[in-house]
Amino acid sequence: MTPAVMFWLFARSRGLARILVAAVLVVAFIVIAPTEVVANPFHDQRGLLLVALAPVFAGMAWAMSVQNPFADLEGATGSARKATLRGAWTITTTIVFLVVVVAGGMIVSQTAEMPLMLARNMLLSMGVGGLAGLVLPRGAAWLPLGLYGILCALVGMVDLSGQARLWALPYYDAYSITAGVVAVSAWVVAAAIYVARDGTSVEPPPT
Repeated sequence: MTPAVMFWLFARSRGLARILVAAVLVVAFIVIAPTEVVANPFHDQRGLLLVALAPVFAGMAWAMSVQNPFADLEGATGSARKATLRGAWTITTTIVFLVVVVAGGMIVSQTAEMPLMLARNMLLSMGVGGLAGLVLPRGAAWLPLGLYGILCALVGMVDLSGQARLWALPYYDAYSITAGVVAVSAWVVAAAIYVARDGTSVEPPPT
């Protein structure tokens, strides 16, 4: 079996279709943002929710894609080869999501801030989603990001003075060093752990 065929089978087993659907959803939420957001993207709350939180879909899909549904079948595959496949899957998926969020950001804004903010939020979502998928069953792996999105929708990401709440990293300025470091660190940690091992087993162990 050639490496290309093996990676294709690996990607399909990890939910390639789910990743592609999530990519479409991310772009859709970015593009359907109200037109007033284009002129003032960081001050319209409804538009902000649609745009800044769009990458959450990427993280939720990724959370369910770091788990191995065929652990028994892959038992004969060497650890080094599986680590290589997991690394290639991580890089490929990250590139796909980066391309769609940057393209979406460029569609709705002529400035660099929007694509940069979306790329950062995508890395943050993939990092948080990946960590959740590594420790939670597939059925619950999407919950941390899903609940975070609901919290942002209900409470809002800005305080009464119009400043970003401490926990509302997606709302931070596109050039925020703090938000950037947190996002990149979350992605790197999740990717490193995932390359070393698959996420939580999809099926509970027999009792």
